[in-house]
Amino acid sequence: MKATLLNPLRAQILTGATFRDFCLTLSGSGAEISHLKILRNARSAIGAIVVFFVLASTGSANAQGVWTTKAPLPTAQGSVSAAVANGNIYVQGGCCPGTAVNYAYDPASDTWTTKTSQPVTAFDLNEDATVNGIIYHIGGNAGGFCTDANQAYDPATDTWTLKASMPTPRCHLAVVALNGLIYAMGGTDTSGSTQYTNLEVYDPVADSWTTEASMPTGRSGLAGAALNGLIYAVGGSNPSVLATNEAYDPLANTWASKAGLPTPRAQPGAGVLNGLLYVVGGASGGLPVTTNEAYDPSTDTWTSKASMLTARAGPAVGVVGNSLFAVAGSGIGGSVSVNEAFTAIPQAKADCMDGGWQNFGFRNQGQCIASIVSQSPNH
Repeated sequence: MKATLLNPLRAQILTGATFRDFCLTLSGSGAEISHLKILRNARSAIGAIVVFFVLASTGSANAQGVWTTKAPLPTAQGSVSAAVANGNIYVQGGCCPGTAVNYAYDPASDTWTTKTSQPVTAFDLNEDATVNGIIYHIGGNAGGFCTDANQAYDPATDTWTLKASMPTPRCHLAVVALNGLIYAMGGTDTSGSTQYTNLEVYDPVADSWTTEASMPTGRSGLAGAALNGLIYAVGGSNPSVLATNEAYDPLANTWASKAGLPTPRAQPGAGVLNGLLYVVGGASGGLPVTTNEAYDPSTDTWTSKASMLTARAGPAVGVVGNSLFAVAGSGIGGSVSVNEAFTAIPQAKADCMDGGWQNFGFRNQGQCIASIVSQSPNH
C-alpha cells in the first residue's frame, strides 16, 4: 500500500492484514482538501489502495464541508430572494436601487438565464416559495413602501400573475412553503418601527389567506425554512440582532422555542440540506459575516460549519441535490454578484463492518479523516 500526496503534508497509514480498517491520519498545518480519490488494485491478495489528495484553488474543505465558487449572478444585487423549481434556482428582486430582476440558474451547466421581470418591483424579502412548480414572490419593498403584493411566476411559461394580496403589507419577512401552503412570517412596516409577529398562510388552490398563531418573538430580517413538518423562524432583529429560533407546528397551530443561533444575525439565508437547517451569512455587529451554522432538530443543537467564502447579508439561498447555493447579497463594499455552493462532507463512522466500501468520511485535520472498509480479497 502507498499514499501519494500532492501537497507538503505527511501521512501515516494504519492498516490490518485484511484491510478491515483503513485509516489515514494527516499531520500538517492549514490543510485544505477538496478532493479524495480511492482506487483499489486487486493484483495482490490483500489489494492496494492509492490515495490522492488534490488541493483546489477555488474552494476549501474540512470536517465542516466545502465551498466552491460558481458562475456569478449576471448583475450585483442586494436584498434578493430565491426559490427552486425544476432543479433550477430563481433569484428575484434586488437592489439598490430596487430592481425587478429574475434570473434562472442551472447548477448542472453552471449558467444563468435572464427571465421576465416581476410586474411589481419588490425586494427586501428573505425568501420566495415554490408550490406545484409555481414560484411566489410575496411582500417586500416596492418603491419605498412595504407591499402586500403576491406575485406568482410560472417558469414553464415565463409569465407572472398577481394573486390575492397578503393581509399585512410587509418588508423583510420570511416566506416558507410546506405541504402545499405558504407561510409568511414576521417582517416590518414601511417606517421600520413595527416588528411583526404575524403569521399569515396562503392557499394557492383557493387563492386565499388565513391568519394563524403569531410568532412569540416579533422581528424582521429573519430566515425561514421547513424541516420535518415544522416551520423554523431563525435570527432577525427587533431592533437588536437576535439569536432566536422558533418552530411552528402547523398541525397544532403552536410555536415552540428551540436552541438559539450560536451567532446572532439579521438577514441571513437559510436552507435544508441532508436533514439539517443551515443558516448562512447575515449581518452581526453592523457588518456582513461569512458564518455558517447548522441546526440538527433531532438533538436541538447547532454546529459551526465551513464559512462562506464571501461575507454578505441577505444572500439568496437555494438547495439543489447535495449542494446549498448562496447567491449575491450585500457585502462590505455594497451589493455583490458572487455565487458560492456548499457541500457537506459526512463524518466518518466508527462502526466499520465488512461488505464493501462503507463508512467513508472526513474528520478534522490531525484526526482520522478517512475510514474505509474494503471488500474482501476474493471480490
